[in-house]
Amino acid sequence: MKEREEIIPRVERVQLNQSQFMAELEMARRRWVDELEGVVDKIKNVDKQRLGVDNALLDNQRVRYYREDIFNENGEKMGSRLFFEPEPKGDIGFKTANGGNKS
Repeated sequence: MKEREEIIPRVERVQLNQSQFMAELEMARRRWVDELEGVVDKIKNVDKQRLGVDNALLDNQRVRYYREDIFNENGEKMGSRLFFEPEPKGDIGFKTANGGNKS
């Protein structure tokens, strides 16, 4: 822990003119907007999965839920994902005298 406290980051200061400064600001803005769009896409994906689960449950399907963990070659967890698999709905209805289903 002491080793980390003794490390002093290197800082470089470069003087920019106004147009260079404005260009740097615009590039930083674009990076943040791209990152934000990626986060919004991930949130939409979560909402889409939730809607899929809700629809499967409303359709009286059995749903199996999973978490898949991803590990590197050293066994360290790199990430994970959640997903579900609905089972096909069986025949629902009333049996008639001739043995067929009546929906």
